[in-house]
Amino acid sequence: MALNLSGTTGIVTGNIAPLNITTATIANSNVTTAKIADGNITVSKLASNLIPNVCSVYRNTNQNINTGVFNRVQLNVSTFDTGSFFDIITNYRFLPTVAGYYNIYANLGINASGAGQRIAILYKNGSEYRKLSGTLPITGSNAILGGSCLMSFNGTSDYAELWAFQDSGATQTINVANFDAYFVRGL
Repeated sequence: MALNLSGTTGIVTGNIAPLNITTATIANSNVTTAKIADGNITVSKLASNLIPNVCSVYRNTNQNINTGVFNRVQLNVSTFDTGSFFDIITNYRFLPTVAGYYNIYANLGINASGAGQRIAILYKNGSEYRKLSGTLPITGSNAILGGSCLMSFNGTSDYAELWAFQDSGATQTINVANFDAYFVRGL
């Protein structure tokens, strides 16, 4: 059965029984933003399932880290960031605007001159979330630390950061650091 409408009356929502419309064809110019009440359809609602939510950032120069304290790694260059999720200017953090589960991978290399620990840590909302593993090489080389984990984000205020710690008794240098995140699925 086909339905043909003419005139200006249109279809009122209350006049359409649930599940009675199974297929619809809409001409290209018949639906406009002005005809969608209250902005019920938004780009962000559509984009969360259409655009891959991924970012990859890194540190492009050495960063000194003090001994005995946790130091935020200043990841300051973006290879790509499809949703502008990573702040590479001020806070150096991943703050996705789409709620869901994200696989987070991070690594860094810390100069290993001197004894002591070298630790890479993923923080979530300002607190330790996961220590990343690695090995300490012979003194004078780099300690390469890295790993990945799955994190859930609410899409509004949850954020993640990469931090480093060393207690050699002297300032050490981070000479490589990377952070990658990709959307796994919505909440």
